[in-house]
Amino acid sequence: MKVAAFPKNESERLKALEALDILDTVPEKEYQEIVELASEICQSPISLVTLVDEDRQWFKAKKGLAASETSRNSAFCAHAILRPNELMEVEDTAYDERFIDNPLVLGDPNIRFYAGMPIKSESGYPLGTLCVIDTVPRKLNDFQRQALQTLANQVNKQLELREKVANLERIQRELEEQKQQLSEMGATKDRLLAIIGHDLKSPLVNIRSTISLFEDNSLSEKEIKEMFPQLASGVDSTVDLVENLLKWAHAKFGDEHTVIETVYPFQLAQEIGLLYHQAMKKKNIVFLNHLASDLAIHTDKNVLSFLFRNLISNAIKFTSNGNISVAYRKENQFHCFQIVDSGIGIPEDKLELLFSWNQKKVRKGTSGEKGTGLGLQTCQELTEKLGGTLRVESKVGHGSTFSILLPII
Repeated sequence: MKVAAFPKNESERLKALEALDILDTVPEKEYQEIVELASEICQSPISLVTLVDEDRQWFKAKKGLAASETSRNSAFCAHAILRPNELMEVEDTAYDERFIDNPLVLGDPNIRFYAGMPIKSESGYPLGTLCVIDTVPRKLNDFQRQALQTLANQVNKQLELREKVANLERIQRELEEQKQQLSEMGATKDRLLAIIGHDLKSPLVNIRSTISLFEDNSLSEKEIKEMFPQLASGVDSTVDLVENLLKWAHAKFGDEHTVIETVYPFQLAQEIGLLYHQAMKKKNIVFLNHLASDLAIHTDKNVLSFLFRNLISNAIKFTSNGNISVAYRKENQFHCFQIVDSGIGIPEDKLELLFSWNQKKVRKGTSGEKGTGLGLQTCQELTEKLGGTLRVESKVGHGSTFSILLPII
């Protein structure tokens, strides 16, 4: 048996076949009618629409044959596609050295006659054949050859139609995805405008008004001293909001890659505890770092630092005369960091909306601090970007626990 060589454009041919997404699909009436007609015109008991895959020949439509595929090595059609513009006719396999000892000749279906016209993709790659087979030697007449070529052209048109429909469906999916993205971007734009127009503008207006009073010398030294803490608080909240906006924008739209490195969480927590030392001191909060000093994980250091900073800052906002702790445990295939506070807690009806853009969820802290919820939204998106999740548990009057789960790598 002589195994057919691969076409010179085999790689491109296989890509064209794969792009049709037709292999192993269910029978279709259009193809079945063609093989029925081919058998009738050519007076052959077997007729097939074949597709030659990498290592097999699969039948899209068949008449007179039970099998759904054969090995490519024994496939007559693997020879036929080497001449994509010609009908290949084998009048008697017993006298053709390519097929004389072929298992499909020596055994079922006992092929003695074969005629196959290659079928092609829209771009011209031979994909398989429309072929007729008989168990006795014979020869097609001119009318039958012409009919087989015409019917093969009809198979080509069906394949081209399939390709066009697939392209249209792909374009429709892309348009739907773009529509969804535009809708999300519109909602994001509205949210950002609301934050910039209110949450960012308001403290700046207050700061500017205070500065105007200083410039007019309309305040006493005592009044100025009393207003400094309020002014500092306004500046701090504005800086925090701008930083959250920038970090969220990078998480949402930035194409920067995460940088995985060895990180020591204990040191990060210590640094953030020092950063907020004065804020916690003012509210009589004790900071407890329960992380092991030698704990080392592989993750993005900047992201973990941002998560710690935001969640600890958020805990400070809703805690007075209590404590905030950072702890660690392994949870299945994840590192689990927990920021626990003994603050005022979160009402149950607010928990499910905590990470949602669609609901206004701003609450004042125990000292009247304001926020936008943007920090938590950013924390969630950054955690998910690392393949993790952010969980929250809370009970009013008993505090909250935020759990950062990052994959162990």
